[in-house]
Amino acid sequence: MSRQDVGNCCLWFTMLGLLILCIIVVVGGGSVLLANEANATPVPTAITTCEGLLKNVHSAYSANKNIKTDKKYILNVYQVEGDQISGMEKGMVPTNLLKFQDDLESQILIWDYFASIIPPEQRRSLTEYRIFTDGSGNIAGYADIKLSSKNESATETMALEVDLAGYQDLNSINDTLVHEFGHMLTLNNRQIDIKTDPTRCLFYTTAGQCSFGDSYLNRFFEQFRKREPDEERETGTPDLREEIADSWTNFVMEPRPTGNRLSAQKILFFYNFPELVSLRSAIRGRICKYFNMPE
Repeated sequence: MSRQDVGNCCLWFTMLGLLILCIIVVVGGGSVLLANEANATPVPTAITTCEGLLKNVHSAYSANKNIKTDKKYILNVYQVEGDQISGMEKGMVPTNLLKFQDDLESQILIWDYFASIIPPEQRRSLTEYRIFTDGSGNIAGYADIKLSSKNESATETMALEVDLAGYQDLNSINDTLVHEFGHMLTLNNRQIDIKTDPTRCLFYTTAGQCSFGDSYLNRFFEQFRKREPDEERETGTPDLREEIADSWTNFVMEPRPTGNRLSAQKILFFYNFPELVSLRSAIRGRICKYFNMPE
């Protein structure tokens, strides 16, 4: 074999070796890439729709700040005038609650959010906003509704109470605010008949008060609870006031359900009232607008 032939042969083997090496690198690199893709942590999908936002907010849980108390303490009380709160009065609280009492930024943010998502005509009787705590994992909120009769007409005053132990961000407090508004909606003077003696009431009675026959509460009772034995209603099932407020919250925050499950039927109950369907739409739209999420 000539020197030229030997040189050509060596060159050919060198090129072949380089080709094989490139193939190994490419295939190997591809294998590593595929392995990395398989083991990569999925990137959370961004929320891009109002419905997605509502679902995310509805699934949030209250924060556990590990607050321990021996009883319920009122931290601060504000006076309500329309969308505004003012005239804060501090309550007497133990030392471990002072930092929560002084967290005015969170307290004002919670109120501003509530005033933003609940239409003003629905909270005209709201006169006080109270911040309290009874410790972590207990009552998250409370609607204090006082009904009275004056000059043959029923009057009402309401207070919204929020437990700061259950607050981390607005997502964590959203359902509490919608739930407490549900009490205001179902226990006001257009729903509760304070002039009728509860012992002579022909409709659902609650906390020593008679409901009107066409009230949301009585209709909810007629549809879902009237056939239960008295002893079961009193001891074996949730308080009807809480049950209707929970169902109201799900009605507002969830898509319209399908199926015949009892939980679905309790949500579908509210769709029988055009004014509530309209109110649902308004609240959902206000929540998404607050977070700058187009509908």
